[in-house]
Amino acid sequence: MPKELAIRFDGGWAKYREAVSWARFEPILRKHVGKATERNALSAVKQIRKEMKAGVPPRNAKLTITIKGGSGKPLVGTPGADLFSSATYSLESWDKAIAGVKRTSGNYNVALIVHEGATIKVTPKMRGMFDVLFRASRAHKEGRPIPKLTGRALAIWEASKKKRFYPLKPSTTVIRIPKRPYVRYAFQDLGLKRLVQEQWSTAVQKAFREIARKG
Repeated sequence: MPKELAIRFDGGWAKYREAVSWARFEPILRKHVGKATERNALSAVKQIRKEMKAGVPPRNAKLTITIKGGSGKPLVGTPGADLFSSATYSLESWDKAIAGVKRTSGNYNVALIVHEGATIKVTPKMRGMFDVLFRASRAHKEGRPIPKLTGRALAIWEASKKKRFYPLKPSTTVIRIPKRPYVRYAFQDLGLKRLVQEQWSTAVQKAFREIARKG
């Protein structure tokens, strides 16, 4: 005969221990949150491009408008900069990502210069380039052979649609690039903030539901 007559109430606790085990929960959490992290990064890139397309003031300078064939909207379709298509992201881990704009030219971080603005000193080489472009535009207008262009001058000439250039004035000693903080504007958008929060929150809920089913 049994020594005691009883019902043992401990058969289900092992499942609960499994359900609250971080070793089992972490890979599930990583899976769902990792997908949400990438979606959030893509959403950020989309918002950055939206800010660019909307047009971050101020409007382009006359020279940039000439090169772009009459467009006063900055950031979009700028030859040599191409910031719109340079908006991208990278995943650092399952819960961390970086979204921004990666665009360089030689030793210059074009994306950062445009974002934060800059003052560039006019050098004799720069003056010479605009003198050559002026002679080329005048020859083009008169139907004469244009002088041979190389390097940056050639790139600007080929990018320009109207081919109208003028020498820099003696009084022009610096070229100022105004600040256009398009990334900052994108991350200040309340819609993006809500979307990021919702996507991460949903991912965590999915992870809890999955571990609950398994537990």
